[in-house]
Amino acid sequence: MGSVKSYHPVKLIAAVTVQAEEQWPELQAALERLFAPLDM
Repeated sequence: MGSVKSYHPVKLIAAVTVQAEEQWPELQAALERLFAPLDM
């Protein structure tokens, strides 16, 4: 990992947002599996 100070804040936020959006379907599927027994 590089230094956070050398990274522009807007670029950092954009990178984190894109990464979160890419991983969201996996996270959502994991949450659905986790809470599925509670729905029954």
